[in-house]
Amino acid sequence: MDDGKTGSGQEKAIRFVKVGYFNSCQYSKNLIPVSYLWAMNSIIAVFRRKPLLIGTFILFGLIYAAISLVNHYLFRTYGWDLGAYNNATWDYSHFRWNTNNILYDKLKNVLADHFEIYPIIFSPFRFIFGTYVLLVAQIASVLFGGYGVYRYLLLKTKNENLSILGVLHFFLSWGIYAAFSFDYHNNVVAAMLIPWFLFYFEKRKMGAAFLFFILIITGKENMALWAVFIGLALALFNPKDKQKRNNGIFFTITALFSL
Repeated sequence: MDDGKTGSGQEKAIRFVKVGYFNSCQYSKNLIPVSYLWAMNSIIAVFRRKPLLIGTFILFGLIYAAISLVNHYLFRTYGWDLGAYNNATWDYSHFRWNTNNILYDKLKNVLADHFEIYPIIFSPFRFIFGTYVLLVAQIASVLFGGYGVYRYLLLKTKNENLSILGVLHFFLSWGIYAAFSFDYHNNVVAAMLIPWFLFYFEKRKMGAAFLFFILIITGKENMALWAVFIGLALALFNPKDKQKRNNGIFFTITALFSL
């Protein structure tokens, strides 16, 4: 029993708070772990510290959902490419190798069209989001990429307002709305990882940068071609910084070999 005294961290984690009664027919007491309340308070605290930043992400998350999810709900999505990928995620979520009926006459397997591993990664979430899983993943990836833009700009400028302005510019760019208007593409998800790659490259955390780089070049084969020029640019723009120059060359060579 809780005697009201301050306990250890483990005791606090299992402490419960009474939140009253529910159900008009049968009154029952519902208990919520303090850890959940702590998480909610943490979210509120972040919102209070950076209301403009959090509000920006909420606003554009709703806008993107209104385009992408509503299109799917109203049957305005297509077999190419979303239908083919949804077919693949269903097979992957059931530990089956994909035999794609949409591609059957020509390619049979979705990996024979483009080598893309993201549907495999996202497939477990199909049990939560159903056929919306890839659309939700794409929206989440764009928001994640936007936060990467914010972190990168804040690192470079040390200016909060300028960083948020950069995020607004990113979220308002035409290419994002064009991507959402035509269902789902894996290279959209891969492109959203580039700000994080650049962020960790700039911070000289090459382990994290390499992880994001691998995720980028495995998103789709054309991303590796783009990554070649990203690595070259990083090498050319840092001629006097030996570590960054050499790392840029390393990423260029890695992307070339992945082609």
